[in-house]
Amino acid sequence: MWVVAVAIIAGAAAPLTADRLRAPDGSVRDVPSESVDFAIKDGYTRIPKVLMRPPSSDLVYEIDEDQVALREAEGYWRMTKSEADAWRSAEYERRLDRIVGKARRETYGGVGGSVEAGLAGLARGATLTLSDNVLYGISGEQASFVLRQLREEHPDLSRVSFVVGFCGLLIGVFFAARRVWRWWLRGAVAQ
Repeated sequence: MWVVAVAIIAGAAAPLTADRLRAPDGSVRDVPSESVDFAIKDGYTRIPKVLMRPPSSDLVYEIDEDQVALREAEGYWRMTKSEADAWRSAEYERRLDRIVGKARRETYGGVGGSVEAGLAGLARGATLTLSDNVLYGISGEQASFVLRQLREEHPDLSRVSFVVGFCGLLIGVFFAARRVWRWWLRGAVAQ
């Protein structure tokens, strides 16, 4: 008994969405989203959308063609073809950037990505970027791509670890030069 009640409540809680379609007689009707395909087969047609902007916002809305006059009376203005194309292109770029950024964070982010970015930065600094070239020679474009993604995902860590690696190189060179200098002086004094 309570299973039926839960099913009824769950069905009632599901959001109902409707699309506005033009009926064969010319009237506009709200058709449930699940029935749109059947309605189109019965002669209903989709109402063309027009891109419009409100006067006080940068947002762009897709307005049904039959509601354009009402929106224009409210101060909305219809976008020209070039404005609509530019907006669609910019919207596409924003969506693509969000998708790529999310994929990069999932792949190269987190603790594992931080460790990899730090180690790559240390190696890059200690070898004066020779390690990147060696990896490119071994793995080709893939290594280059992975290192670039790690640098972009963890830019500060990559820079700091590069500087630390470079400072380590300088300290190592200093101590090696000091040892060579002492050895040379001992040899000169002995003669």
